[in-house]
Amino acid sequence: MKAISIVCVIALVAALVVVTPASATTWYVHEGESIQAAINGASDGDTIFVYNGIYSEHVMIDMPNITLKGEGADVVILDGMGTGNVIQLGLTTGAPGCVVEGFTLTNGVCGIAVCSIAPNCIIRNNVLDGMTYNMGSIDGAADNTTVTNNVVANGTGAYGAVCVHDCQFSKVVNNTIRDNTGAGVLLYSDMGIAANNTITGNNISSNGYGIFAYSAGSGNKIYLNDFNDNGASATTFGTTPPDITYWNSTEPIEYTHNGAIHTNYLGNYWSSDYTGSDGDGDGLGDTSYIIPDNLGEDYHPLMAGFENYISEEAPTPATSFLISGYIDYDNGNPILNPTVTVRNMDTSEDFTVKTDAGSNYYRVLTDSSHVSAGNAIFINASDGAVYNGATYIVTASEIETGGFVQDMLLEAGDRPDLTVTGKSEDWVSLKDRTYTVTYTVANIGGDGAGISTTSIKIDGVEETTDSVPALAIGENYTGTVGPFTLSGETDTIEVCSDIADDVDELDDLNNCLENLLEFPDMPELTVTEIITPENIFAGINNVISATVANTGDADSGAFNVSLAAGGSVVDLAAIANIPAGDSTTVSFNWTPSGTGNYEICIFADCDLEVPEPDETNNELCENVDAVSPNPDLIVAKIALKTPGYADEDNTLSVAVENTGVLDAGAFTVSLSVDGTPLPDQTVTQLAAGATTELEYTWTPASTGAHTLYAEADTGNAVTEINESNNDFTRTSVIIDYTDWAQFHYDAAHIGTSPCSAPGTNVTLWISDDIGAVGSSSPVIADGKVFVNCGGTVKSLDISTGTYLGDHGPGSSKYGSWASPCYHDGKIWCAMPGAVNGGIMVADGKVFGGNWDGHHYYCRDEETDEELWDFAVSGYAAGTPGYSDGMVYFTSWVYTGGHIYCVDPDTGSEIWHQTVLLDVCSSPTIVNGIVYLTTYNFYGDGDIYALDATDGDILWSQTIQRSDSTPAVVDGYVYVCGGCAGYSDLQTYCFDAVTGTPVWATDVSDAIGGWTVSVAVADGKVYVGSSDQSMGCKGTYALDAATGDLIWSYPEGGSSPAVADNIVFTIGGGRVYAFYTLPAAVRIEPETLNLNASGVFTAFITLPEGYDVADINVGTVECEGASALSGTVSASDTGTLVVKFARAALVDVGVGDAVRFSVTGELTDGTVFEGSDRIRVIAESDVVEEDE
Repeated sequence: MKAISIVCVIALVAALVVVTPASATTWYVHEGESIQAAINGASDGDTIFVYNGIYSEHVMIDMPNITLKGEGADVVILDGMGTGNVIQLGLTTGAPGCVVEGFTLTNGVCGIAVCSIAPNCIIRNNVLDGMTYNMGSIDGAADNTTVTNNVVANGTGAYGAVCVHDCQFSKVVNNTIRDNTGAGVLLYSDMGIAANNTITGNNISSNGYGIFAYSAGSGNKIYLNDFNDNGASATTFGTTPPDITYWNSTEPIEYTHNGAIHTNYLGNYWSSDYTGSDGDGDGLGDTSYIIPDNLGEDYHPLMAGFENYISEEAPTPATSFLISGYIDYDNGNPILNPTVTVRNMDTSEDFTVKTDAGSNYYRVLTDSSHVSAGNAIFINASDGAVYNGATYIVTASEIETGGFVQDMLLEAGDRPDLTVTGKSEDWVSLKDRTYTVTYTVANIGGDGAGISTTSIKIDGVEETTDSVPALAIGENYTGTVGPFTLSGETDTIEVCSDIADDVDELDDLNNCLENLLEFPDMPELTVTEIITPENIFAGINNVISATVANTGDADSGAFNVSLAAGGSVVDLAAIANIPAGDSTTVSFNWTPSGTGNYEICIFADCDLEVPEPDETNNELCENVDAVSPNPDLIVAKIALKTPGYADEDNTLSVAVENTGVLDAGAFTVSLSVDGTPLPDQTVTQLAAGATTELEYTWTPASTGAHTLYAEADTGNAVTEINESNNDFTRTSVIIDYTDWAQFHYDAAHIGTSPCSAPGTNVTLWISDDIGAVGSSSPVIADGKVFVNCGGTVKSLDISTGTYLGDHGPGSSKYGSWASPCYHDGKIWCAMPGAVNGGIMVADGKVFGGNWDGHHYYCRDEETDEELWDFAVSGYAAGTPGYSDGMVYFTSWVYTGGHIYCVDPDTGSEIWHQTVLLDVCSSPTIVNGIVYLTTYNFYGDGDIYALDATDGDILWSQTIQRSDSTPAVVDGYVYVCGGCAGYSDLQTYCFDAVTGTPVWATDVSDAIGGWTVSVAVADGKVYVGSSDQSMGCKGTYALDAATGDLIWSYPEGGSSPAVADNIVFTIGGGRVYAFYTLPAAVRIEPETLNLNASGVFTAFITLPEGYDVADINVGTVECEGASALSGTVSASDTGTLVVKFARAALVDVGVGDAVRFSVTGELTDGTVFEGSDRIRVIAESDVVEEDE
């Protein structure tokens, strides 16, 4: 049990003691001077004192133990100028142990940001007013951060005012937190760390929430707080609540209520949120308060503010106080193991002094109940012979900072000092296990030493002594004694100088040196493998390799290895050393004199230089055949270098390699598909070791798998080493051009599909929750939908959404997203380490980036061989783009963006362009123009159009901040942006050539998002709306010409994809598929007057396989008007003629190309939709028409 006082919560702060170095300096800043300049000049432990005034700047502290102290929050104002972190601790280098106090911070995004590399900092006695950062006016992301006695008010950030951010053991104590949009205190974790923190003694009033636990960890203690008039007392905002949160003190507390003394585990005051009663009059609710969102229970809620339960007159608690220093001689030598006493002369108290063996450091750890300002502290130090004392007067500032340092010097005097400065053992005979001991005795004192005696002990028994002559100051003597025989596997050897105390020394404790001598381990050399080429050729040099292993317990040292062939040594290799347990590979040159069989032998340590336990296992032999040299032709690979669409010309590349040793003359290469040959090609010559690639044009007639068969030297024109390895077979998978096989459709990321697309929000299917990564986009090919699910890529049936299987790793590092990539039957997602950027395949190559590795890579699609890498400035974040034989990369550096054009064959840079803001998007390349977007952490972003040939900026427009990859079709570029909770959300259309704005959605519609890329098909723009957790909260279809809303759906929205007349999108771990049967619609008259009476006509046809006679006319509608009649055309039985009343049209506007959509159902329930654009007018005084 403990008794509580008004300062019980302040005692939590006192647990952190900031010890200022003895050499600390105070820097003074006056109004008009720079606070940052003073910090830049400061050193570890310094104080920056800021006088009254208004200072407009951002302050960065990247140094330990800095105290930034204002003259008072009522007179020192730090203006953040509307941007950024007003004060930031530890952005680039560590800033532990810092203190920030005495400021009013205004007009900033975040008031005080404490980064993870700045632990043990204190934020106290400040006022933070009107900050806008979602993560808090104070954002503490470092362990053991203390936030105390601050006022945090009027913050507009959505999440919280004081943020305990992925850290442990931090304290939020005695603060007033009021009138903030978000929560008073935010426990926020991306990694489940925000745990074991203490929140107590705070007045948390009139905020959006009292406590917001966003994926917080366990063990947080929240007690003795007042929660008054908050929108809700606590929330998790849908995240997983912690396993354990303590809403009561973890020890019983003694308190007084209504004149009676009670003891209990005290909770919090919940104001009107708690409706229980106090029947027993102990000041605590009789029933628990259930914290919202399954956050636990306050078992003992307070019936009044916590200040009513604590004693106002309680004494100030003691704070830690450290007295420390080093004891040295005046000649600079340390005094090891000194004797030190410390006494408070005012109280006559003797303190306990701690020293460490072999050290000259001493320390006294007490507290302020034993030391006061003005006390005289007497410190006495001794080496056993010489003494020195000093009196130190304690100051008030030292009571506050927690101690002082007092080093002591003792006179060295003019005495000798003998010490053993070195010793070693040398083996006389490993076989006999005998050795000698060599030692050195030096006089390190201030006077000469007479003759002395050195003792040598082995395993504690003195084996011999050795006489040491007189030694002058600084002189030494080296002696060798022995031999001795090792008694077992080890001997403990101790050498001590002046064993008989013949010399009066300065220090008698430094005379001995001891070590353990172990019998040495020995190497063991063996040849474990002989490595020969596939063919050994007579008359030319061949490289023979071997693996030599050291299976012993000691390093081998240098030795030679020989290669013998036919009983004669033909080459030697030298090895410098093989560590114990390791191995190495050596190579030899051998030119056989003729063809035939040879025995070759590798002999390790052929000169017997290395002593080993077994000298008989050093050789390995095998028989080999030497053959005549010739070329050898193989087909190394067949690559599909184009997207692989059916009914289009595709390029197949056949790589032929000469793996032989002689050049090959002319030969023929054949390629067939499904047994049908393509025209043969002739290679006139191929040098030994060279590779040539031949390209064939193939127009596949159907989708699906096709067998490719290639053969080199079909006419056997070349005599080869191996005549049976000339052919190569593999399967290539062809897809439909309406498939969406890569991120944003293709390698150029054009973002548009040539197929029809649904005009209604009818879902074809909704998948199970498969863990689909939010903000990623599916890809569709070969009748399957491929989805990034983080740990793996999953496939679903395109028609039903049924799970089909897994296809290798997905990507979700740091909560990021990437989209899969499909080509020629293979699936990728992203490189290891990638963030947001996925794989792109083009020209037989695979491209991808690795985020903070700052590189993009190019690999061979068929062999997976790395061809080259390319370094970028900053983060390699985007999915590469490819067009017209060039590859394009993006990167960002916070703040600043880069776009690169690179030769895909060599990795050489062609051009490089920079922009002001971060380019986190992927590039889109259409008609010689590169389109990209920028993200701004503090405002609007941009869309840029660059010349694809030289990188010149053609135009740019301001948009909401965005990572969105633009879509380009029919001369227009479509894009969206905005970060929910930080900015508006919008979707845009611009002229693709000039950049002229065409339309933009209204900010009130909140359509779009920074992680969403739009898809365009069939005159419609498909886009999602993002939420604050980087997910999506709805799918929208807009008219591509006007931006008008066609339909919406409350789920999905993550970067839609369009394939096979279906729209696919992701949301909440599921995939959503939207589909309506596409119908062809023609409206008559072509000019429709809304003010005329009568009817208008729709002519409807359906795709092949469907009969318009099956249309249920009663379900057919056009822009709100229901069908009056419907008959199959007499002249064309494939057309249904439907009449509508003009007066029944709903919300149709005038214009030259107004979209009229017609929907309906077949008798089996299948929904169809089609549209036409006509001219609409609204002229008055018209004659009634009858169409």
